[in-house]
Formats: sequence, structure tokens, C-alpha cells
Amino acid sequence: MGMAFGYKTTMGQHDTTARAPPSDYNPTVGARRADLVLFQGDHKNKTQTDFLCLVEFKKGYFGLGDLKKLNDWFRFLDTCKYGMLCGYIELPNEAYLNQLQRDAEGAGDKWVLGRIARPLDTPQNFQSFARVLENPNYRR
Repeated sequence: MGMAFGYKTTMGQHDTTARAPPSDYNPTVGARRADLVLFQGDHKNKTQTDFLCLVEFKKGYFGLGDLKKLNDWFRFLDTCKYGMLCGYIELPNEAYLNQLQRDAEGAGDKWVLGRIARPLDTPQNFQSFARVLENPNYRR
């Protein structure tokens, strides 16, 4: 099926016919861009790659608007399997991290805690974390 517009990006079977976006695309998504797009497949041959994940990065707190942004994109992309909100926050902040974990798991999303790190220029420790969402519109 491919994207609702643009170019189909199913590995090895690209449809290069450009399509106009649906009428609700610009009011919903507009010119917003992901912080990072991860691809899978043979990266030496771009026609053999496919979307894997749209990634948003945040320092500190993220909210419902960040989740909405990923879900808005998912409405128009059926070739991207995952979305991910990644962040880091100063410690101690266990109550907030526990709430994020409950929210993620309650929604059926995956929750990942990364390493605790201390940047060289600060005595403060930071916890990295990620919430991984599956695109309900994904079609292989």
C-alpha cells in the first residue's frame, strides 16, 4: 500500500509516483519533522531500505503533545513500524520516571530505561529513557 502520499518505501518495491497529500495532512502535521528517522535494510542501496522508527528527543519532561505528534504522523504512514520518545532527566526523579513507565505500559507501549550518566561538566546524574510505540497503521 505505501504511504498515503509521497513515495512508497516498501523494501525493493518503490513506487516513484508522487502523490498529493490528503486534504487533512497539512492541518494535522504541517511542516513538523521528526528529530531522527531510522531505516532498516541495505543502507548501501537506498531502494532497499524502509522506515523503521520516527524518533523524538526531549530533555526533562515530555507530554501528551509529544505522543500526539507521533500518532499524527502514524495516521499518514503505514510503512513505519515504530515511533519512539527518548529523553533524559536529572536524578533523583523516580516518581516522574515511575509515572512515565505506568503511562507507557498502560497504553501497551514498551518502556526502556537506559544507563545513568554524568556529563563531565556537572556533578548531576541523568537517567535516559524511551517509550516505544507501535504504529497501528503499519502494513508490511
